[in-house]
Amino acid sequence: MAEELKPCPFCGSDDLCPSFHKGEHELIVCIACDACDVEGPSVIATDDDNDRTVAIRKARAAWNKRK
Repeated sequence: MAEELKPCPFCGSDDLCPSFHKGEHELIVCIACDACDVEGPSVIATDDDNDRTVAIRKARAAWNKRK
């Protein structure tokens, strides 16, 4: 089961989702707030589906890692 995401630190929204940006040779994954358009720390992945799943898990952990 995926770790529950903390609300957005800027607006408090729970409207969060993974965001994907295509690099030249990689996929950049982060968690984004749909309410205020802020994006969390980026994680680099390949286009491989398994790597993408791992990258989403790492992006979720990075989003939640704050004081």
